[in-house]
Amino acid sequence: MSNKLNVIQLNPEATWLPALILLHGFTGRAADWLETAEDLTDVCRIYLPDLPGCGESAAPEDNSVYTAEGLSKLISETVSGIPGKKIIGGYSMGARAALVTALNNPGIFSGMVLVSGTAGISSPDERQARIESDLNLADAVITKGTEAFINEWMENPLFAGLKRLPAEKYREITNNKINCPAEVLSSWLINFSTGRMPDLWPLLPGIETPAMIVYGEEDVKFASISKRMSGLIRNSELYEVKGAGHNVHQEKPFELAEAIRVFINKNIK
Repeated sequence: MSNKLNVIQLNPEATWLPALILLHGFTGRAADWLETAEDLTDVCRIYLPDLPGCGESAAPEDNSVYTAEGLSKLISETVSGIPGKKIIGGYSMGARAALVTALNNPGIFSGMVLVSGTAGISSPDERQARIESDLNLADAVITKGTEAFINEWMENPLFAGLKRLPAEKYREITNNKINCPAEVLSSWLINFSTGRMPDLWPLLPGIETPAMIVYGEEDVKFASISKRMSGLIRNSELYEVKGAGHNVHQEKPFELAEAIRVFINKNIK
């Protein structure tokens, strides 16, 4: 494989347990999941990939890896050598990537955990508007640089819940985001915009894999999206994390871990 991803592994030797692969969001890195992941090693093995250009993974020159199809292929190649049952999940952009990967590889995964995710945009007009919005953001990150872009990005009401965290933790989260190169953030915005990913809504009723759909209580937009997704996926469970906004895994990591533990114990035999 030409584009190898750095993968944080926890408890990989416990091959009798299912493997949980968790993908991070836009501006994030694999370690964003650590608090939740470390609390789950009693019920699963953990694999946390840094997506292309993020964390410790190299930034490829081939922009196709930032597209839905290219990323799905790369993720499936990355996890193909993991033995035993596999559950794929992710947060926000990572949830979209997890859903695309699961749909492109039927029968490979025994479960899905989608946190603050969506199945895409159906309306052509809304898709085009989102593409144009993300292209503007892609230009902005190159023009302003990562630090200025992230400082403005964190003012988005979607991330207001992070500001309730201890100041030191909030600074750590922000500083980690600033370390991502502007060119990488721009590539994600251009190539894996929600407007460019496939409209997966029509495919959801065909999913047979057990799915856990998670949203934060205060995340009004994604609460609505999550409820719609859960209503279409027959074998799904909807879970609301109280007191959380969009960044559920960083705002309420242990509450999320407990919910995932219950889901795994119930559904992954």
